[in-house]
Amino acid sequence: MRSRRSVLMLIGLSPVAIFAAITVAGDWFSPPIDPAHLGATAFLLIFAGTVLAAVMFFKRLSQEEASLAQSVAQRIRNADMLSGVDGSSDDDPVSDALASVRRSVLKARAEQTRARQMIARMEQDIDQRVQERTSALATSEETIRLLIQSVPEAIYGVDGEGLCTFCNAACIRLLGYEDESNLVGKPVNELMPTDEVHTMQAVRQGKPVHVDEATFWRADGEFFLAEYWSFPVIKDQTVVGAVVSFIDVTQRKKVEAALFREKEYAQVTLNSIADGVITTNAAGSIRYLNPVAEELLGWTKEAATGQCFYEVFMVSDEDTKEPDRQLLARHRNGLSKHRPKASSLLARRRAKPIHVEHTVSPIHDRDGSTIGFIIVFRDVSESQQLARQLAYQATHDSLTGMINRGEFEQRVQRQLDADPSKRPEAAICYLDLDQFKIVNDTCGHGAGDELLRQLSELLRGKIRQRDTLARLGGDEFGILLEHCSLGEAFRVANGIREAIHEYRFGWEDKTFSLGVSIGLVEITPLHRSLGEVLTAADSACYMAKEKGRNRVQLHHPEDREVRERQGEIHWLTRINKAIADDDFVLFHQEIKDTRIPVDPDRPRHLEILVRMVDADGQLALPGAFLPAAERYNLIQATDRWVVRAVFDWLSQPALASIPLVASINLSGPTISDASFLDYVLGELDRHCIDPAKICFEITETAAIAKLTNAITLIQQLKQRGFRFALDDFGSGLSSFGYLKQLPVDYLKIDGAFIRDIVHDPIDRAMVRSINDIGHIMGKKTIAEYVESEEILEILREIGIDYAQGYGIAAPRALTELQAELIGPIPLSNASGTELNAALVV
Repeated sequence: MRSRRSVLMLIGLSPVAIFAAITVAGDWFSPPIDPAHLGATAFLLIFAGTVLAAVMFFKRLSQEEASLAQSVAQRIRNADMLSGVDGSSDDDPVSDALASVRRSVLKARAEQTRARQMIARMEQDIDQRVQERTSALATSEETIRLLIQSVPEAIYGVDGEGLCTFCNAACIRLLGYEDESNLVGKPVNELMPTDEVHTMQAVRQGKPVHVDEATFWRADGEFFLAEYWSFPVIKDQTVVGAVVSFIDVTQRKKVEAALFREKEYAQVTLNSIADGVITTNAAGSIRYLNPVAEELLGWTKEAATGQCFYEVFMVSDEDTKEPDRQLLARHRNGLSKHRPKASSLLARRRAKPIHVEHTVSPIHDRDGSTIGFIIVFRDVSESQQLARQLAYQATHDSLTGMINRGEFEQRVQRQLDADPSKRPEAAICYLDLDQFKIVNDTCGHGAGDELLRQLSELLRGKIRQRDTLARLGGDEFGILLEHCSLGEAFRVANGIREAIHEYRFGWEDKTFSLGVSIGLVEITPLHRSLGEVLTAADSACYMAKEKGRNRVQLHHPEDREVRERQGEIHWLTRINKAIADDDFVLFHQEIKDTRIPVDPDRPRHLEILVRMVDADGQLALPGAFLPAAERYNLIQATDRWVVRAVFDWLSQPALASIPLVASINLSGPTISDASFLDYVLGELDRHCIDPAKICFEITETAAIAKLTNAITLIQQLKQRGFRFALDDFGSGLSSFGYLKQLPVDYLKIDGAFIRDIVHDPIDRAMVRSINDIGHIMGKKTIAEYVESEEILEILREIGIDYAQGYGIAAPRALTELQAELIGPIPLSNASGTELNAALVV
C-alpha cells in the first residue's frame, strides 16, 4: 500500500513537472530577451527532464513490487489450505504425503516470512527513496517557482476557459496590482483586453503566438506597450491552457520611433540635397548612395551597394588623368583637410566624364576608430565653364576680345620684374584714336563699337605673334613689344599709324577717316615701377596729340614738355590723397567795400581760396595742381571738398551772428554735374547754416559753355537763398547778351580791364559800361586785380561796389580771420575735424 501511495504521490507531482516542461517549451519558442532569461530557460529545461525521468523510474518499480506481492500472497494462501491436513501414521503413505506437504507448507511459510521481511525492507527502502525524491521534487518545484518569480519578464498562465491560473511578480508589478490574488482566477479579457485575443488564439489553435507590439492596461487605467509570447499547454494531446510572457517595450518603442524619425529626416535630407552623397564601411565597400549620387554616377543604389568604392567613384586628376586610388586612405586618420578638390574628373557609367568637387570625411566610433567614410561631391562642370568665362572676361575686353588694362599691366610688370641683366629689349606703345568721338556723336555708339571691333582686327594684323595687344579703355590701346629694339618698335608703331590713317570706316551712307596718336617708350633698367613706365607712355601720347595728332612720339625723359606732362600726372596721385586725407587748406582774400565811409549793414565779403599740403609739408598754390585736377576729372571732387569744408566752418555757433559772405569758386565740370545740386542741398540740411552767407562764383566762359546747366543750377540754389557771382565778366565776346539769362547777384569784372585802368581810357570806359549795365540790372559789381590806391580811387569814381586784389588784402589762412572774429579754437577742445573746418579745404 505504501508503494502504491508513493507511486500516487509521484503521479500527483507530475503536474509540476508538466508545468515546468510547458514553461520550458514557452521559453523555447520565445525569442531570447536577454542572457539572464536564456540561462533561466536552460536551467528549467534540464531540471524538468530530470524530474520526468525520476517519475518514470518509480512508476516502473511500483509495478514490479505489486506483481511480486501478488505472487507471494497466492503461495501463502495455498500453504494455509494444506496446513489443515493432519498426518496419522508414519507408515501411512497418506501421512507421509501429508507430512511432506506439511514440511512444504512450513517451508513455504518460512519463505513467506522471508518474503514479507524482504517486502517490508523493500517498502521501507521505496518509502525512503520516495521521500527523498519527493523532497528533491519539492525543492525543485520551489526553485522553479523562485526562478519564475525572479525572471524579469512578466509571466502568467491561462486555462482553457480564459481564466488566469498563475502569475509571477514581474507580471503583478507591470500590471500595477498588489498581489496575485488580484489576477489569479480572473478572466484575462478583463485584465488585459488587447492581449486576450492572441492568448485564446494560442489556446484554440495550439500554436505559439508572438505579438511585437500590443497595448496592456495597468490597474490605474494607464496603458503601456508590450511585446509578448503565448505558448499553448498541451495534456494528452489536448490544449488545456496557455503560458504567456511579456515585457514592457514602451521606452524601446519611443526610442525606435525617435530613431526612425531621425533616420527619415536624414534620409529625406540626403535625398533632397543637391550634392551626391556616398557612404562606405571602413574597408571602402559602398553602403549607400543618395539619388543625386545615383544620377551623377550612373549607378543605382542596389547595384552599387557592396561594391568597392574605387570601382564606382573613379576620379582622376584633370591635368595628369591619373586615377586617385588613395582618396580614402588619405582621410582615414583625418590627416587630410576636408577641402573640396576642384580639379577632379569623374568617370561615369555609360556617360561622359564630368568635373566634380568632392570632400571626404571619416566616420569614427566612440573609440575614435574609423568605421566608414562619407563622400560628398557635386558637378562643377558648369561652374568651371563659367569660371573660365569669368576669368577670360576678367582679363579680356568683351567688345574687341583683346586683353584688358589689368592683364596688360600684369604682363608689363612681369617684364619689369625680370632680372635687368637678362631682361630682353622691350617697348610700350600707347595709342589714342583721333576723331573717334566724331563717329560716336554722328552715328551713335553702335557705330563706335563696330569701328573698335574692326580696328582691333586691323591692329592684330600689324603686330607680331609674341606681342601683346590690349584695349586700355574707350578708344585707347596699348601694345607690349617684347624682344624688340627701340628702332624696330618705332617701325611697328609707325606702320600701325599709317594703317589706321589709310583705313576708311563706312557706316550707312557715311565714310570716316581716322588718325592715331602714339606714345612710344622703351623699357630700360632705369624704369623701376609700372606706374613710371605707363606714365611715360601716356605723356608721350599726350605730346603727340599736342603736336598735331596722327604721329608717333618717342619718349625722352629730358624733354621739357614731357616733364611738364609727367608733373601733371604726379599731381594726380597727390590730389587723390589730399581729397581722401583732408590735405587741402583753406585761405581767403578780402573783397572790400569801396564806399567811404563803409556801410555797417553790408556783410563782410571774402573769396575762399584753396591750397594743398605738399609731401614735404609745404603749401602748393592752385596753379600747380588745379590744371591736373581738371585734366584728370578730379576738379568736381575738389569743389565738393571745398563746399563741405566751408559749410563746416560757417556752422560754428560763434559765427552765426557775424555778417559774412563767403564766395566759393565752381568749375565748369561741376556746373555740368547733375548731382551737384543735391549734394549742396544735402550739405545745407546737414549743417543748418544761412544760405545767404554762401556765394558761388562761376566763370563767364564756363557759364556760357554750359548755359542751360548754369541757369538751372543758379535758379534752384537761389530759391534756397544762395547767392551767385559771374566771374571774369567781360572776357567773352557776347557777355552782355548772356547776362540777361543769368540771374546772378554780382559781376566780377575781368582783371584784364582793371590792371591798366589808370593809363588806358578804353579799359576805363569798358569798366564804366559794365558797372552801369550791372547797376541797371540790379547787380553789384566787383573789380579784381586792384593792386594800388590809384586804381581803387578810379573805381570809387566810377561807382564800383567792391574791390579785390593785393592792393586791398593779400590771401591769408582762414584761421587768421577766425582769430580776428571769434578768437582761436583751443587745441584742448578742438577735434581734428573742427581744426580742418576752420582752415582746411
